[in-house]
Amino acid sequence: MKDTFTAGDLSLRDLGYFNFKDFEDMENKKSFYVSRLKPNIAVYIKNENVEYLKNGQPRKSTIYKRVFLKGVANKIQEGEIKEISDAFVGRTEKSKVRLVVCKLTKDQFEQRRKKSLKMLKRKVLKKVILQSV
Repeated sequence: MKDTFTAGDLSLRDLGYFNFKDFEDMENKKSFYVSRLKPNIAVYIKNENVEYLKNGQPRKSTIYKRVFLKGVANKIQEGEIKEISDAFVGRTEKSKVRLVVCKLTKDQFEQRRKKSLKMLKRKVLKKVILQSV
């Protein structure tokens, strides 16, 4: 993967399937990426109120503050876009990213909901067929 990118290249990962190591390799080669964020990915920002231990080291649990995207989306209007330029993703190793949050319109939301239900029905039907064989 890392041998296929050169400086200035752009990788599009529309479905949210990615590996943080791939992104790190792309950044090291000065190439760029755009990806959807999987729902289970934790998003953080730097905490302005870091707590310090007696030895002067920062308490690790206070370096970053978790951002809940549902809360961000609730504060913006339908169709509006909010950028978080200094976001970090990942639970253990934090990768710095520029995050763009887009709130769907009601029509867009309804279309995605219908598509998801259709896909879910297919998966359930396929599972039932496989179990009966």
